[in-house]
This record gives sequence, structure tokens and C-alpha cells, in this order.
Amino acid sequence: MNAVAFLAALVLALVATATAAAAKAPFPVPATYKAGTMHSLTFAADGKLTVASSVRCFRAPCPEAGGKGTWSYDAKADAITIRMEVTPTWSVAQTWTCPGKSRDMNVSHMGGCKIVSFAGTQADKLPVPADANSWNRQ
Repeated sequence: MNAVAFLAALVLALVATATAAAAKAPFPVPATYKAGTMHSLTFAADGKLTVASSVRCFRAPCPEAGGKGTWSYDAKADAITIRMEVTPTWSVAQTWTCPGKSRDMNVSHMGGCKIVSFAGTQADKLPVPADANSWNRQ
């Protein structure tokens, strides 16, 4: 094997490894989970997140009613981090663990969910309230 072929094989292996690592999630994506009683989270494979809620508002901004954001998964900590920009000067982030995952192929239920860290004004309530400890796949 010449040096060029070796380098090409090495680069291909690194790209495949990075792609596999980026695609990791604790459940198959895309996926929508009802978190608690009033919120739905839709996780896209590209790391985008849509939050929907049955909360209705009378004035903007109203992040309680939902919005768009991003998500990531830390396999080592088994934690999902969700981020949402409410306004250009107001962002929130929450990191959740859900140790009670069902063992079916779609992970239809995640229980015992809790926020392990959060950042931003009202981040204990946004984008998902801290008491949303049961997530069910829709």
C-alpha cells in the first residue's frame, strides 16, 4: 500500500468515526416526545429541536408556548442538552438525564428525567419545565 492510499484510508476511517459519533442519541431520531403534560419535543437528526406547548400567550416574547432550538447528546454522561434562543439577548439551556429508558427499539418511554444543569433566565422552566420527569414518544 502506498502512502497516498494509506492516508486516504485513514481519512475515510476518521470521517466515518466522526459521523458515527455525531449521530449518537439515546433514541432513534427523528423523534417526538411528550415531556410532562404540556410540552412536546421534536428531535431532528441534524441537531435541531422544535418545542411545542399547549400554553397560550397574550404578548411576545412567549417562550412558554414553544420555539426552535438545538440539542446534543453526551454519551459518557448519558445526558441530553437542549438550547433555545428566545430573543437575540435571551438564551436558555438545560441538560437532562433520563435513566429510566424503556428497552424497546424506539425507546418509547424515558422516566426519572431530571435537569442536572441549566443556564439562562428562567432556564429551570424553559424550554421544558423542571417537573417534566416523564417523556413519552409520540
